[in-house]
Amino acid sequence: MTFVVATSWLLLTAPGQVPSHFEGSGEITEWMGLGQYVAITSAFVLGTSLVCGGVRWYILKIPESVLNLTGPRQNYWARPENRHEFNTRIIADVERTGAFLTLTVVGVTILSSINASGVQVPFWIMPTVTVFLLLLAPGYAGFVVYSGRYSPPLPPSRYP
Repeated sequence: MTFVVATSWLLLTAPGQVPSHFEGSGEITEWMGLGQYVAITSAFVLGTSLVCGGVRWYILKIPESVLNLTGPRQNYWARPENRHEFNTRIIADVERTGAFLTLTVVGVTILSSINASGVQVPFWIMPTVTVFLLLLAPGYAGFVVYSGRYSPPLPPSRYP
């Protein structure tokens, strides 16, 4: 929804050319036709939505035998009684990653729209917005790995 609003705003306010590439200093280095920009960003967001939003459908189709996990309790998530929890976690993680990527495109689209209309955005805003949003996806992946989100619970201790 936010992408549709940002793209609509771009279509209504931008002239025929929009900035398509910025240097780290915020300087515009490339311009692109409005139609081409909208087509490319829309294709990216549609692809991200299909892959990350479609996870609810295709994760259920993956058989347990494909879950080739390693470690001392490697078959924990492949067991039928644990598969629902695995599906819930992986669906949430893939959807969040898709949302972070889409927010990056929305941020760049908003910045392009502002710049195309002639308003000079302070140099620090562009790299801050794009880098921050781009780091959300790998940062979240790091959190998932570091937090042990997919580590099976430890077996109960025999000693109190």
